[in-house]
Amino acid sequence: MLKAKILFVGPCESGKTVLANFLTESSDITEYSPTQGVRILEFENPHVTSNNKGTGCEFELWDCGGDPPPLNKLKLVHSNLEDDPEEIRMEFIKYLKSIINSMSESRDREEMSIMT
Repeated sequence: MLKAKILFVGPCESGKTVLANFLTESSDITEYSPTQGVRILEFENPHVTSNNKGTGCEFELWDCGGDPPPLNKLKLVHSNLEDDPEEIRMEFIKYLKSIINSMSESRDREEMSIMT
């Protein structure tokens, strides 16, 4: 089974923990408390498989506290959980699928190089 780690980074009080809880269907935190260091949420998503091969994937979502360094290669999704929560969920699933496809292709290339 494939395993992937995803980091949520951003400014303090930007909603990383709320978003992490929503996307991983974890319990809600009712009162604001700054994340100290990293909070790791482990989950599986049944909507994500490797190149339609049926291979599942385990994910770790790292909810990081504090301000991050610049990460200009990451996709920025402008949305609001209250206005359109399903848009965020669908963007997240597309992102998870891209991670799995990339990991699977890398593993396939590695296997092919071993065989040749």
